Parts: sequence; C-alpha cells; structure tokens
Amino acid sequence: MTPYHTEFGWIEPRILSLAYEGAMNSPNFREATEERVRQADAAGVDYYVLVMDIRKAVVTILDVKLAKWSADLDPRMIHVCFIGRSMMAQVIASGLARLSRLPVEFFVKPEDALERARAVLKQRKMTH
Repeated sequence: MTPYHTEFGWIEPRILSLAYEGAMNSPNFREATEERVRQADAAGVDYYVLVMDIRKAVVTILDVKLAKWSADLDPRMIHVCFIGRSMMAQVIASGLARLSRLPVEFFVKPEDALERARAVLKQRKMTH
C-alpha cells in the first residue's frame, strides 16, 4: 500500500489548506475528512473554503457516497477548490457536485485556487 500524508494549515482566515500526498483510499480519505472538521472546530470558524491540493495524491477510490459524506459532514465548508486534474478526482468531484450542495472547482495552479477562495469569501461577506 502506498503511504500517505496530509498537511493542514490556515492560509488566511477562513481558507483551510489540505495537501494530500500518497494513497487516497477510503480509510485515508475518511481520516482526512474527520481531521478537516477538527481543524475547523479548533479554529472556531463559522464558515470556510477548502483549498485541497491533490497533485501528489494517488486516487484509488471511486466512492461517490464517501465523497458526498465528506462534503456534507461539515456545513461550515462552503466551497472546495481542488488543485490538480487527475481524471479520477474529476469523476468523483463531478458526482459530488450533482449530489451535494457544495460547489467544487478545479485549478492547475495553487495561486488560482487561492484567488478563487478569496473571491468566494468576498462574495459571501457581501451577500450575508
């Protein structure tokens, strides 16, 4: 089994970064999702955007139910900006977009994902 590692960090207030490296299988994905919620709890945020870097991930799952669970587990997460364009990740995300309330977008460059995350938060502030 390919080892995996996740790294979380707050890029800016309300923008949570998750870098995923190695095997993205069901147990690892579930563990990372639960850690994401713990990170948001610890930060005390009422909403946030997730910037998820999957360029070094080896996606070995095609489980839309698990992806939906991950998206819906924390209603404070209002948007996901994926960095990376693996075909498997796009298949999961497109299924997720149809089954969940959560907007999901893909970016090649981290700078573009961060720019979009900032725009989502700015729009949220303007409408709430």
